[in-house]
Amino acid sequence: MPENWVYAPGISKAISLLNSSKSRILRIVAEESHSGITHSKYAMNWGNKWWR
Repeated sequence: MPENWVYAPGISKAISLLNSSKSRILRIVAEESHSGITHSKYAMNWGNKWWR
């Protein structure tokens, strides 16, 4: 598999919509978000030390 994002649900849905409508992409809007939880020990400790 060269790239995992090609199989992402959003990409797969966009491809199926484009193939069925025979249309063009006029605008793409994307968003990234996370819960703020990290599994990195460094990141967990770094956030707690900067104000002390």
